[in-house]
Amino acid sequence: MSFQRQVVFWLVALAVLVYAASVPLVALRWRTVVAGVTGGALPFTPFVLGSLASSFVNNITPASGLGGEACRVITLVRL
Repeated sequence: MSFQRQVVFWLVALAVLVYAASVPLVALRWRTVVAGVTGGALPFTPFVLGSLASSFVNNITPASGLGGEACRVITLVRL
């Protein structure tokens, strides 16, 4: 119970908001890169889902960023 007294809830809410805002920005960055390579416009939703999946894999695997990038590539290949 003492842990809950120490948590500043508005800071937690701010952190969640910042993270939620960063996901579409990362997806937009990847969409721009892939569109530049392929020469065509691709739908935005798969890039958002790929960013969320890669973030999840990055957080649960010990491989520093490697697992998430592989997950993102696999997700984008399956467009």
